[in-house]
Amino acid sequence: MYDLALPWSELTPVRPEAGHRIGVYYVMFNNNGTGHLDTLHWPVPISGMWIKPNKWGVLVVPLAPLEERISARLRRMGVTVDAAHIYTAAAAACDYVIERFATAGTGAAGRRPRVFNLSTEGVHDMLDGRVEWVDDEKAACDAVICGVPVNVFATEERQRAALVLLRKGAALVAICADRVYPSPRGLEFGVGAMGAMMAYAANATPVYTGKPERFFFEELCRRLGVAPSRCVLVGDNLESDIAGARGVGMRCVLVLTGVASREDVARAPADLRPDWVVPGLPDLAK
Repeated sequence: MYDLALPWSELTPVRPEAGHRIGVYYVMFNNNGTGHLDTLHWPVPISGMWIKPNKWGVLVVPLAPLEERISARLRRMGVTVDAAHIYTAAAAACDYVIERFATAGTGAAGRRPRVFNLSTEGVHDMLDGRVEWVDDEKAACDAVICGVPVNVFATEERQRAALVLLRKGAALVAICADRVYPSPRGLEFGVGAMGAMMAYAANATPVYTGKPERFFFEELCRRLGVAPSRCVLVGDNLESDIAGARGVGMRCVLVLTGVASREDVARAPADLRPDWVVPGLPDLAK
């Protein structure tokens, strides 16, 4: 029996965070001092790690639901929002897929949507048990859910598999239409950019379920039980946040912690200009 323990510091550049799924594949070279005897693998090596993820080891660090994590993050910024009042673009994508592709009935007459996840761990958690996961480009597929290109479900092999499924007729559902988004590394390609690439390659028309789509803002207001005119949006993106909210009659606050600057606001057309501009979320209370 082998007992192997490695500190995370030895697995650089891996930086585990709560809830992130990490594909684990061990290769152990068996050497008793006289030379290489054999190579031990776990799990059994297969072709295409993320095409058949159920056959690979997956390390999962338990975490709270996405809405609770967002609520906790906002509290650290000095803003209190009940998790029950949080509706994400990922949740909107999941709702769309269930409503659009679930077949009513029982037995053979009814079935769950067949979904390929090219997005986030959060989408996986929200849909797990409610859909049939597609992990093979040869399988029948109703929808490909597209997120940003930097997550564990968007490896190169999975992007190629998604392309094949889309060209065979699966619907392309993109979480939102953001061109870019900020990260600690700087600007990253957004879901909108990823969706546009997949749509062009597959000759498909994407469905965007998050900002700036009118559906997203109206559904959020419906859940809150308020009219859009009674809402104030706080966002950091002129194209998706401000334009989308103005489209349904909300007033808007732009925070300068994202991709937009005061110079961008000055150059923007009237329908993209916020009512207020603040440096960050804590400044809302001042």
